[in-house]
Amino acid sequence: MNLNPFRRGGSQDGDKDGGIVIPFVRPRPAPTTPEGMARLIEGEIIPRLLLAHDAGDRLEPRREARLETRQHRVELFAARTISDEFEPLLDFVLERMDEGDSFADVCFELLAPAARLLGEWWSDDRCTFADVTVGLCRLQQIVHEVGDRCSGAAPSPDAPLALFTLPPGDQHAFGLTLAAEFFRHAGWRTVLAPDATAGELGDMVRRQSFDLIAFSVLDERRLASLTDLIADLRQSSCNAGIGVLVGGRVFDEAPSRATEVGADVYARDPDEALKLAEGTLADIHHHFA
Repeated sequence: MNLNPFRRGGSQDGDKDGGIVIPFVRPRPAPTTPEGMARLIEGEIIPRLLLAHDAGDRLEPRREARLETRQHRVELFAARTISDEFEPLLDFVLERMDEGDSFADVCFELLAPAARLLGEWWSDDRCTFADVTVGLCRLQQIVHEVGDRCSGAAPSPDAPLALFTLPPGDQHAFGLTLAAEFFRHAGWRTVLAPDATAGELGDMVRRQSFDLIAFSVLDERRLASLTDLIADLRQSSCNAGIGVLVGGRVFDEAPSRATEVGADVYARDPDEALKLAEGTLADIHHHFA
């Protein structure tokens, strides 16, 4: 069992096993300023790409009666990410899935809310920065492990290939990881590279024919560089019809920014991202046919 939360097995080109690959990962120093802490809590721990829609909007009618129970479960689970080891936490999640919860249920109704709750507890001085770091690390481990166990057959070699990344300098890999897992479960080949530099991203799109690049953006200050980066990646890509999808807080606040930075489409959450990406690819393929 691979317990490394930042790297999983797989080929560097994403074609061998369909798994998520993280080819460029560098340790980040802990933020030392209030602004840095705020970015960590809002971006890494409260990934807007996944939490833009309130979890209650996604509850089926049969689940609404269990809302209070679910909230209590999230509170207990969030506390356990700080106090328990990884294996008991994973066992709890797998038990939920054995009882009928889907991968989406686990992500939207347990893992993401638990991450958000850790951020609230930190803001209220109910836990330390070290506690939050430990909890988030274990949540990300669970995402990888559960994704491995329920991924099913490897995607076809002809399945679309997507690169998930952040603008250099931005920091919120947990939400990006969950989004990439949703695409992988839908049959896409996925490459996850949250720490890649602009130059490394350019090398990747020159070597591989990606169908889609997906950016998640928290920090408004990254928009100017993202505009240039998207233009450079389109020019460098060996696939002239590569699509660009964006999401995250800065686009939630002003969706028109997606067009301004040169993206093809903006999505509020992974469900919408997947639908829009498939539609965008169909349009692009028709244009280049």
